Amino acid sequence: MAFRTAAARLVIERHSNMAAFAGLIPLPLVDIAAISAIVDRMLRKLAHLHGRRLRPERSRRMATALLAGVAAPGIARLTATTLLGLVPAAQMLGMVVGSISAAVLVRIIGEAYLNSLSESRPARHAAASAAPA
Repeated sequence: MAFRTAAARLVIERHSNMAAFAGLIPLPLVDIAAISAIVDRMLRKLAHLHGRRLRPERSRRMATALLAGVAAPGIARLTATTLLGLVPAAQMLGMVVGSISAAVLVRIIGEAYLNSLSESRPARHAAASAAPA
């Protein structure tokens, strides 16, 4: 159990780091697509780690639904950089904010999904762990 949790946290950490780099992509819709693909992959890896099968179309739908929060910072960044014009410092600030928000949101999504997987364990596992030795 501890090994599975540690492995799951490592999966979340790696995908959060990947999302941080994807958040640096200066194209507003491309960065969101890249982050969606990262979340999709993370959800499938976490499900596999817990012995669950997550079909690709279901994981894509889940990733899209969960990343609705990523669209708002992306739109805000696009609006802010457009309003500020072509000032390089504003664009860099927008990229940094996008990167940080992507990493944090992917970590939150991963932790929430991990909690969901842990709480919905089959009854046979819960009964086996509760049985006295």
